[in-house]
Amino acid sequence: MSNATTNQITTNEEPWLEVTSSRNFSNWLALEKISLAFSTYQAGKVFLLGRKQDGQISVFERTLQRCMGLCSTDNGFWLSSTYQVWRFENALLPGQMHNDHDKLYIPRVGYTTGDLDVHDIVVEDSGRIVFVNTMFGCLATFSNQHSFTPLWKPPFLSKITPEDRCHLNGLALENGKCKYVTVVSKSDVVDGWRNRRHDGGCVLEVPSGETIVSGLSMPHSPRVYRGELYVHNSG
Repeated sequence: MSNATTNQITTNEEPWLEVTSSRNFSNWLALEKISLAFSTYQAGKVFLLGRKQDGQISVFERTLQRCMGLCSTDNGFWLSSTYQVWRFENALLPGQMHNDHDKLYIPRVGYTTGDLDVHDIVVEDSGRIVFVNTMFGCLATFSNQHSFTPLWKPPFLSKITPEDRCHLNGLALENGKCKYVTVVSKSDVVDGWRNRRHDGGCVLEVPSGETIVSGLSMPHSPRVYRGELYVHNSG
């Protein structure tokens, strides 16, 4: 057997993923009685992090192409992928276990939307699912007949069209309703935001479209917490 083949076999036998954490991370999960979920569209993975009964970190992952938008519910979560938006539900009853886990999330509902580049997803208090349709530059919900039903667009956009003109991406709720969105640029031409990533970002109020904050660099993930608005200025 050649060295090249041996190295290839050795590489294939090595774990593809190594997870490290601060020494108190597991204790923090136990103290707060929580697990964490996050997506990474570059690798096309959704990760669930929890704590095993022996105190070790539990890591579970699954592949969904270009998964991005993620929103938790009382008994599961919504997750977007390249062409679909999925609803996962926990199939276990309280007290039940499955392979040392107290939750078993199963995909129960999937909506085929086509490639909308879905970013943030929220569930309003009314139960309506609202997602950021980044490709068309609008907030939208599901449609039984079409790829989506538009709900709102920034006032500076002249039309809803699949040109990703402003890179609308983040969405925050306040009092159970859509309240704030982030855009990378207030541009109205195809891919116009790409030349304004340094300082063109804004936070807009919904539904008025009023600019709350400007001069940001690629803002994402607005969230309202205890009456204050937090935004990731990611550039």
